[in-house]
Amino acid sequence: MKRFLYILMALAAAASCVYPYDAALEPREEPALVLDGDIVIGGYSSVNVSYLQNFDGTFPQNRKAPEIQEWWIEDEDGNTIKPSSDNLADTRSLDPSRGYRIVMKADGKTIASEFKKTLAPPVIKSVSFRADEKNVYGYITIDPSADNTGYIAINTEEIWHFHAQLIQYFDIQVYDIDGEPMYFVVGAETIPQENYWCWKKITNDSPLIIDISRFEGNNVPEILFTSFPRKNDRNHDEYHIRVSARTLSKEEYQYYYNLSIEGNVSNDLFSPNPGELSGSVYNVENPSESVFGDISVYQPAMANGSLNGQYGVPAGRPDDSFFTKVPAERIPLFYYELNFRPIISLFDDIGPYVGWAHKRCVDCTLDGGTKEVPEFTY
Repeated sequence: MKRFLYILMALAAAASCVYPYDAALEPREEPALVLDGDIVIGGYSSVNVSYLQNFDGTFPQNRKAPEIQEWWIEDEDGNTIKPSSDNLADTRSLDPSRGYRIVMKADGKTIASEFKKTLAPPVIKSVSFRADEKNVYGYITIDPSADNTGYIAINTEEIWHFHAQLIQYFDIQVYDIDGEPMYFVVGAETIPQENYWCWKKITNDSPLIIDISRFEGNNVPEILFTSFPRKNDRNHDEYHIRVSARTLSKEEYQYYYNLSIEGNVSNDLFSPNPGELSGSVYNVENPSESVFGDISVYQPAMANGSLNGQYGVPAGRPDDSFFTKVPAERIPLFYYELNFRPIISLFDDIGPYVGWAHKRCVDCTLDGGTKEVPEFTY
């Protein structure tokens, strides 16, 4: 059996759904800011700002998000790059030999990160897939970079072609009888339905934080970086994934490691103190004020992998109990207000009937899909 490196799944620096917490029992009068983001040399850069949560998981003063006035990227000579309207800064042409930081004005404060230079990324030698009876597994092999610190981070972006859960074999027809609308279930005109096939794209901002320091030279075993069930819709047809890898400093690795422990373990004697999560950001006007977060500066290595449905296993039709029997007089309610659709012919003890289900089961655009073919961000 081939060896593979087990990974530590850490929280994303830019993720906004989980925050460091404030151990103080009483909420702060002035909430502490958390600034996280990435300066991606050769790509597009972004930043996120939030408030430090109270220990009980609430937000100080019930505030959901800080008020951002502006932000920009700055090099050591004071040259700046400002974001576009979609809050992304074009950093494709940045010089990797120079140091950069992010400066943000939020809540009337000026918050900045320390200047950082990028570390050379590892070399991605291969992207491959294997499967067992239940799941598909994605692996990469790498060679550490000349700036090998013993720590790397991996991000992924996925694009795949998938179909709706069910085919809709029926629809409704409305007739005017003596001035009153009458609703009848009839055979569908288009089988499968128009929105049966879609494309989906997911950018996974949460990095996989990996410690390779115990391996000497280039003797790093293959790394398991993703997995999903064989019945998952990624296996319906085309599936493409772009893998990016970057070198982390020991300090960045420790920051993300502490953040992952804090986000998953509460009230633990060995959990890191919130003060250990301050990272690389500070208040320019008041450096003694507590500000949390970290800004990464990196140039990623990238590689692509693909599947064509060869590992797919049919999910099968749901059990009859999944479907709803709709009386004729309730068709308008279910069709127009509850957004159900007549799907399939079924039988019970009384006889044949048409089973109904929510429209999202037959319309892939309601399941996060799009009819347009998406492209990788970078």
